[in-house]
Amino acid sequence: MPLLLAICFFASGATGLVFEVIWSRLLGQVFGATTPAVATTLSCFMGGLAIGAHLIGKVMHRIRRPAVWYAVFEACIGVYALAIPSLLSFAITVQRNAWPADDSKFIVYSLVRLAVVAAILVPPSAFMGATLPLLAEAIARSGWGPGKTVGMLYGLNTLGAVAGAGSVGFFLLPWLGLNLTNQLAAGLDIVLALILVLLLPRFGQRDSTQAVLEPPGPQENQRFDEPQSIPESDPSHLLIAVVAISGGIAMALQVLWTRGLSMVLGASTYAFTTILVVFLTGLAVGSAVASLTADRDRAPTRRLGLLLVLAGVFGFLGTRAIDQMPHWLQGFVVDPELTTLGLNMVHLSLCSLTMLPATLLLGAVFPYVVRGLRPSAGLGATVGEAYAANTIGAIVGSAGAGFFLIPLFGVYNGLCMGHTLHIGLGVLLIVRERQSGLLKESRLSHGFLALALAGTIWIVPPWDISRWSLGMFRVSVARVFGEDAAQVFGRLLYHRDGLATTVTVERSDEVTLLKVNGKVDASSHGDMPTQVLSGLLPLVLHGSADQVAIIGWGSGVTAGATLSMPVKRVKMIEIEEAVVDAGQFFADVNQSPENDQRMQIIYDDGRNVMQSSDETFDVIISEPSNPWMSGAAALFTEEFFQILKGRLKPGGVSLQWIQLYELSPKAIKSLLRTYASVFEEILVFSAHPTSNDIFLIGSSSKLTLKRDALLQAMSSATRMHWFEAAKLPEPVDLLPRLIFGRDEIVTWVGEGPLNTDDNGLVEFLGPVDLLHYADSNAELPFLDVLDGRRQEMVDKYTYGWAEERSAMAWGMARAGRYEDARSMMGDVGDPDLLWVLDRMEESARVSILDEGLSETDPAYRQVAEAMLYEGPKVAEQKLIQEEGLANRSPGHQLLAGYIEFHMEDLSASITLLQRAAKDVAYRERMPAVDYYLARALAEWGEPAEGLEVMLRLGRRLQRSGQRDQGNWMRGSSSRGR
Repeated sequence: MPLLLAICFFASGATGLVFEVIWSRLLGQVFGATTPAVATTLSCFMGGLAIGAHLIGKVMHRIRRPAVWYAVFEACIGVYALAIPSLLSFAITVQRNAWPADDSKFIVYSLVRLAVVAAILVPPSAFMGATLPLLAEAIARSGWGPGKTVGMLYGLNTLGAVAGAGSVGFFLLPWLGLNLTNQLAAGLDIVLALILVLLLPRFGQRDSTQAVLEPPGPQENQRFDEPQSIPESDPSHLLIAVVAISGGIAMALQVLWTRGLSMVLGASTYAFTTILVVFLTGLAVGSAVASLTADRDRAPTRRLGLLLVLAGVFGFLGTRAIDQMPHWLQGFVVDPELTTLGLNMVHLSLCSLTMLPATLLLGAVFPYVVRGLRPSAGLGATVGEAYAANTIGAIVGSAGAGFFLIPLFGVYNGLCMGHTLHIGLGVLLIVRERQSGLLKESRLSHGFLALALAGTIWIVPPWDISRWSLGMFRVSVARVFGEDAAQVFGRLLYHRDGLATTVTVERSDEVTLLKVNGKVDASSHGDMPTQVLSGLLPLVLHGSADQVAIIGWGSGVTAGATLSMPVKRVKMIEIEEAVVDAGQFFADVNQSPENDQRMQIIYDDGRNVMQSSDETFDVIISEPSNPWMSGAAALFTEEFFQILKGRLKPGGVSLQWIQLYELSPKAIKSLLRTYASVFEEILVFSAHPTSNDIFLIGSSSKLTLKRDALLQAMSSATRMHWFEAAKLPEPVDLLPRLIFGRDEIVTWVGEGPLNTDDNGLVEFLGPVDLLHYADSNAELPFLDVLDGRRQEMVDKYTYGWAEERSAMAWGMARAGRYEDARSMMGDVGDPDLLWVLDRMEESARVSILDEGLSETDPAYRQVAEAMLYEGPKVAEQKLIQEEGLANRSPGHQLLAGYIEFHMEDLSASITLLQRAAKDVAYRERMPAVDYYLARALAEWGEPAEGLEVMLRLGRRLQRSGQRDQGNWMRGSSSRGR
């Protein structure tokens, strides 16, 4: 094979995969990311491959110069790729016109969608499908055997696909964006075509007198090293069936492995790229190796059966390890020196352990199938027939896995079924071999042994779902909880592998958690302010909303809070039915909104619904998962924000929930900048004073937080329950959560890139941030610039609060906004409040040393001296060594709580200090108990409770005459803070 031809076919494999990724993303922006939409796109693409391979096989005997036609088809692919963006505008128009007004027309819409996608994808993919048969024919005419020809070509093309998948996922899309990458790949295809036409115009040319390739036999061009075995009966029909079934199983396994491993690695674009790269690498290497041996094999059918049996066995072994991988991943990510490259290598290793042995064997299937066939019309026609069958099988396999295996049997059972089918198919081929009776009996026994092994592996207890869904891809979770994560997340209540995602519900310490693809997306406790205010805030700001749309069910709390307001209709758009089904476990906090007659639930992609329908709303609430997650990322782009704006009625309000934790300042600024580029009026709120969740509320009309509107909303006892769940007992408690408006966004974020469909900036940046910002301070990154300026924000963006200055100051203090509270007090300040504010920020050191214990308890003295002179880390180690020391007395609890405060284990610190505080006499004698308890509560995220504890301390010190004295404070820098 000419080196130039090999390079070109490798490159065309790369561009083909690049096109598949790009076109799938572009069509996903039009038709959504639902399983039916994705399956339609994939089926049309692969259907085109099958059509091209089949049709070219039919006319191969008429083609004299297959290499030239290969070049022509490559040029056609490149030219067509340049036209794809223009064709998408046509698709959007058809999509809007065909959008069903009700469920009864969904089938018609699905057929129209299929026709549109087929019209766009089938022509270029048909050209791609024809390339392998054309080159196989050209090279076979040069004297290569069928197995070697097909194996090398298939391996080269698939290896090119590996390079394409890796480059497009890790480099091209993050650096160049969709359009430039598409143009680059198109240009490369056109250049390849020109090179081939100019340099190899006659390669593989057949003269008019030259006969077609003879059927495989002991001919010279097959170069067998050993005599042929006893001839088999013509296995062509069986082998075509085998290559189709095997292709279907392999594609189903790819879908299932992707779902299984994305729970371990995270549902990011980089995780999906890694999985695809490993899958294709196995196929490529397996095919290349098989190309060296297939033509010398005396019984290719029997060898093919053995390959399939081994693929099933190794597939089982890899699958059994998947639920163990979160623990393995956690063992790597706890390393503070871990780099992005190192993390990618860990992901690659885990994927390789799961898939590589099986895919190496599956890669050898195609060359052996072609070797076993009896070509009657030339190798190109034979390859075309086999390739078409394999691709049709792949279409059925991918659709079957997504639509049937996963929803009906789950990911684990689906994988087991796939591996069992491979073993069964291999046994069928082995048993069919017509050898001696003794050999046949031996093969039969081996076949039953293989099936028995599969059955044995299958009946081993399946995956531990809680372990599988630990979510160790969030490096911060892995580092904070480590091996205790399973105990932290608690008991598994619910698990369902849905069409789009895997959903679990877990309960720990009376807190219920909803996990989607291993990541906590909602809860019955810590997330309540976020979930409640998502529903209430935009309605309060609007004032008279009737029609509301919500994207994302979550726990159902947002829907319940929304329905507590006087709205006429709520349209809920949720992509995964299992999420809504899991809402039953949150009935105590969501009030079962699915039973409200005003609620309409649509299971579809939120962007697709908003883009395709002409329906408008007073309020649109968008609360997808994190912006770095594939699929959800499309709901954070400039184009999507424009879609939302276009679906608002005059005066309408849009709320966008954005999770800032584990994101870099660059990503955060891009999201804010993008939102500000679309909406003329914006208010930004935090869900809670210490929360990393923020709400971007946008409108084309002026937005003002009116006190009367908030009071009216809180006047209902039913709605007051919701406000209390959001930790808003008083109207003024909402003011500390007002961050700023559009003017401040523009000033703070400055110039820079927007997050668009084309560049996917946050989708590609966010997964990297999971590592680099895993240990960073979780506070909002722009709060420091607002300290002392919140009165300015209140005056600018609210109305009716002028007479509430003192109340606002108390609200700020309860929220932990001490500098703002102090600035609001002005000249009419409350002495008690000002004193508390001073104490909460006191830099002097509070005495924690109990002189009596220091004299009577050597262990106490040793730990205390370690804290004073060697630091909290050494002190904590000594505390652990002295088993039981922390709970011997209130004094021991104070010392231990103080140490944990400095180790930033605030939960442990609060627990210990609260125990010490129960001894009233000791608490009176040692003010440090209340002081550090207040500080720990404030930093833990409960500033209101911390404020009450500090007030208790202040009142007690005032009664004892110590308030203005320093005898309870120690200035020594060695005493902690």
